Amino acid sequence: MRNSDFAGADAALLGGCNYQQLTAGLLKRMTHLADNGRRLAGTGANRALDEMTMRRVLQICCVIGLVVLAFVGLGPATWQPRSGLGWEIDHFVGYCVITLICCLAWPRPLVVGGALMVFAVLLEGLQGFMPDRSSYYLAAVYSAAGVLTGALGAELFFRAWSRFRSKRAVSAQPSPLPRMREH
Repeated sequence: MRNSDFAGADAALLGGCNYQQLTAGLLKRMTHLADNGRRLAGTGANRALDEMTMRRVLQICCVIGLVVLAFVGLGPATWQPRSGLGWEIDHFVGYCVITLICCLAWPRPLVVGGALMVFAVLLEGLQGFMPDRSSYYLAAVYSAAGVLTGALGAELFFRAWSRFRSKRAVSAQPSPLPRMREH
């Protein structure tokens, strides 16, 4: 069979189109999509989409991190990583860092802080049911203090950042008062 025979058979399958028409149509559509992509690249549409995608990835990572923390916290005592600075600092700093990261994913620090405090105390209480672990109320207090510090720090940062951005936006606008000319 010759190429023209294949083209005729394929044209019958494709509803009467030949390869040249099909290829030209596909190239035209691809060029149109590429042009639209270039036009959107300079706009805020892609930036907002990128920020939303990044926030979603961060949220998923936070949930995975909390599941791993629960798995390690309720697993054998030998699975727990220690810094060597003492369990008090481990609990405080660990929960403070986790809270700061979760507050980046969900920008409502007081809600995130409350949820993570409940999580920390519940996790410490559940350790009492494990055969080689014990539940210690001061560990829950240090964990909750780390969460509180992280949540309040994030809240302070978010408020300062919004105030900074609003002042910057106001200073970028022209003054409604007429300017005095210098002579």
